[in-house]
Amino acid sequence: MPSCSVKIENLRNLGPKSAARLREIGIETRDDLEKRGVILAFLEVEAIYPRWSNLAFLWAMWGALHDCDWRELSEETKTKLRAALELESP
Repeated sequence: MPSCSVKIENLRNLGPKSAARLREIGIETRDDLEKRGVILAFLEVEAIYPRWSNLAFLWAMWGALHDCDWRELSEETKTKLRAALELESP
């Protein structure tokens, strides 16, 4: 697992746009993303950029924290993330 002080733009799965969106909500490092959590981070970015955010972004953030390619997430993991998102959605 990557060091907690790794800048968000250097994490796997997160390109320049994703990193910029996360920095806008105060997430600068892997540790920041872990503390905020991918669900809350997703919802905060979605509130600012509703047309930009999609489930691939959620998968990418989860993969960034777990150092795995977002396209390789199991259906079980995706289902759990969707359920958590539904619970937290306004």
